[in-house]
Amino acid sequence: MLGSLNPPFSEMLYKVSDDEPFRQIVESWISRLRLEVKERPDLEASVRLKCAATAIHEGIAHPHDEPAIAQNVRDTVTEFNEAFTTWALTLLPGEMDLLLPPKSEVLLLEECIRLTPVLKSGVGGEGETLPDFCNGQFRVSEWVTDMAFSNGGRFSHNSIGPIPYFIVIFESGEIGAGTELRLVKPTVTENALTLPYQLLDVDSDPLTIEFSFLFDQPMHVRTLALMALLGSWRLDLLTVKQRRSS
Repeated sequence: MLGSLNPPFSEMLYKVSDDEPFRQIVESWISRLRLEVKERPDLEASVRLKCAATAIHEGIAHPHDEPAIAQNVRDTVTEFNEAFTTWALTLLPGEMDLLLPPKSEVLLLEECIRLTPVLKSGVGGEGETLPDFCNGQFRVSEWVTDMAFSNGGRFSHNSIGPIPYFIVIFESGEIGAGTELRLVKPTVTENALTLPYQLLDVDSDPLTIEFSFLFDQPMHVRTLALMALLGSWRLDLLTVKQRRSS
């Protein structure tokens, strides 16, 4: 454990970390760490020592009535910080993550993962996944039918469980068998990423379909994160099937 590197100084730091105003400083720092650090008393204790040492160092940074004593404290704190750095290098990556406050973008991605549903639901309330072939037939999920007929939706993107998913629904006869799908260079602004596709049909001009991802929307960011992680995504082109009159 880190405290064994310099027992006298570590013992003094433990005492300092329990006194005001150092305790407030230490607790403020601990509160910004991941909650999992509480499950590792050894790591939490070492962080408390580091916080107390930092507070002491900042406290004697100004001119002092006893310069010799202040310099001695600075040297001891510097020695302790070097020992802390050496000790930290022995930790696993996951343990290192517990020593530092998580970045805001990391917290956003974690929020995205927590918010993303594993399944979609149709009007019946039953969870469903993606359209797929079953027993030789193409089965369309109820939520896709709801999107097309109840809400008039024609294209959408989301992540269904761990799968980034794009869907485009055409009217009957709107695209032909010779349609070619081509990904166009994305555009990125401060607030969003736009992923355009071109549908090239032998009998018509190219049709551009754009999927927009807003960076302040956790669901959108989560889908982008999955796309980057997997290096792929699924895109379905579906056509509305006309019912035969009886």
